[in-house]
Amino acid sequence: MSQANLTQQTKAMLAAVWAKNRELLLHRLDSLDAFCRALPGAASDRTLRSEGAADAHKLAGSLGMFGLSEGTTLARDIEHKLNDGTAEGLLADDIPALVARLRTLIEQYQVLAEAPPPPQRRHRVLMIEDGSGLPQQIHATAAKRGMEAAVAPHVDAARALLKKESFDIVILDLGRSVADDEAEKVRELVLSHPPMQVLALTSVDSFEDRVTAAQVGAHGFLPKTVSAAEIVDTCEHLLDLQTAEFKVLAVDDDAAVLAALKALLGQHSIRVTTLSDPRLFWNVLQDSMPDLVILDLEMPNFSGLELCRAIRNDAQWNRIPLIFMSAGNDPQTITGIFSAGADDFVAKPLIAIELTTRVRNRLERDRLYRTLSDYDQLTNVRNRRSSNVVIANYLRLAERHGLPVSLVIIDLDKFKRVNDTYGHQAGDDVLQHLGGLLRQSFRSEDVVARWGGEEFVVAMFAMRRADAIERMAEVLEQLENHEFEPTAGTRFRVSFSAGVAEFPVDGKDLHTLYRLSDEALYRAKEAGGRRIYSTSTAPVARAQTEIAIVSTNVAVSAPLRHLLEMRGYSVELYQNPRNAVHELTGESSGMTARIVVLDELPGHATVDLAAQLRDVSMEPKPTIFLLTSPGTPVDPALDGLERIEKPYKPSWLMQRVRKILAH
Repeated sequence: MSQANLTQQTKAMLAAVWAKNRELLLHRLDSLDAFCRALPGAASDRTLRSEGAADAHKLAGSLGMFGLSEGTTLARDIEHKLNDGTAEGLLADDIPALVARLRTLIEQYQVLAEAPPPPQRRHRVLMIEDGSGLPQQIHATAAKRGMEAAVAPHVDAARALLKKESFDIVILDLGRSVADDEAEKVRELVLSHPPMQVLALTSVDSFEDRVTAAQVGAHGFLPKTVSAAEIVDTCEHLLDLQTAEFKVLAVDDDAAVLAALKALLGQHSIRVTTLSDPRLFWNVLQDSMPDLVILDLEMPNFSGLELCRAIRNDAQWNRIPLIFMSAGNDPQTITGIFSAGADDFVAKPLIAIELTTRVRNRLERDRLYRTLSDYDQLTNVRNRRSSNVVIANYLRLAERHGLPVSLVIIDLDKFKRVNDTYGHQAGDDVLQHLGGLLRQSFRSEDVVARWGGEEFVVAMFAMRRADAIERMAEVLEQLENHEFEPTAGTRFRVSFSAGVAEFPVDGKDLHTLYRLSDEALYRAKEAGGRRIYSTSTAPVARAQTEIAIVSTNVAVSAPLRHLLEMRGYSVELYQNPRNAVHELTGESSGMTARIVVLDELPGHATVDLAAQLRDVSMEPKPTIFLLTSPGTPVDPALDGLERIEKPYKPSWLMQRVRKILAH
């Protein structure tokens, strides 16, 4: 590689990689030294000759990447002599002198930059935690990874620290550092310092904690039982995701080449996963889900050609772009590479600008092709065919790692009426808006697709059914709050219904999950729409009341009832307190409600009903929520009830409801 071909930034990065890998490159000379020490007998030893030639081959490919073209030429000369020379010829060629010359070149060579590279700011981590030994462990691990760490005992201390210093990521202990009323404070803190990433830690992996993590704006979620190394790994992953645009899997048994590839491509917004053992290729391919694969031609156990053929024979991966690297560039080698199914070929030693240009161009063209062929042009979400492939892969990953996947079918309510009343352009506007809302609402690892007409599908990786319902309810609320205006003065709103099934508890293949989700969707439609039902939601005719609402104020009861029913809960509304007393506490009431929500009722009705509910014979006794207005005094007889001050936060209320009904 000519030094003139390198940008100053590339020179600086390669200089760091060279310094880190020079000893590894020198170590590759050990087999050649062993051959030289065993001369003259080694000249006829095919094993020693083969081992030495293999390491010379790797050196020829590695050295050129760093600009040591003389070393590449010398290593190739040694490789050819060991592979093709006679025993007598090897003795005459003075191989020890050539090896000694190669060692001297490597030891003395430096990748020169015209000026010292600008210092790179180390990633900084802020831990909000008030007392365990975990921060010290994370601090030590982060320091080894080149990251700086600081600790704040609580949210106010973190705010004060952020006024003076900047951080790239915050590690937040939900149990220790976030009180019940502090989630909003933390979220404001995060939003006021973009693009700061947040990793939430919790002692118990519960739905309530996951909701709290979402409320504070967390980008990742881990139980505190994992090691400090795993926490720092996740921090690095979050920081990578923040800037990475493309993903590449590079496979080569030469660690120096992999390190150089990662450095070269990384500065072009390409996140590189490296693999030195081709035997692990298929698992790493499925775990990393790259946009492009780079393969070395000659590797132990499996060659690049064998891996390439395996990819091209697989229905899921046969369209992924493949680029080969090889020190051999003869016509027979190149023909074999393209015959196996390669898309491109780059000769070793790699030239930085050629490599990055080829990779980048191939990625951008493939993304354009996939956008046209894999995505619905109206809504810009995946189409049915491409989403089938990705979801099937997620199910395989989930099975291997013991993780859930939730599949959701969404269908717009009374969509035909929108087209008939307001025109097909208005219908297209609704579909486009819902597609955009779904894209914004879900993570990059989730799958959002339109399967036809007004039907959408969402697959949520590592998400349980109950969590998926909550996520979908939030999307439904946003959609219902949006007003469409097809013409001046004409406005309308829309809603959807959804069915949810979970892998593997409901089914272990996409066909079964889709069928069960569709059945749940049908029940949601039958119940009146505007609901998210799961496979466990009972049909309306057989559903027992889970939550009773007693309120004479429709402005309070109607939105609360909808909030609960859209999540699949069976709700009974009592607008007459006397009827509520009779049906909830009478001897023949047959009461099944686990939760009773009492609004502020006329006279002493609230106190009387609460007292009678406390005396019902059912076990466990119902939990009573008391809705109160700000500043309104509460009768001492109502002490001990769970007070909910209006206006309440739906997310907080749903956390409490879920926790009670789960027991």
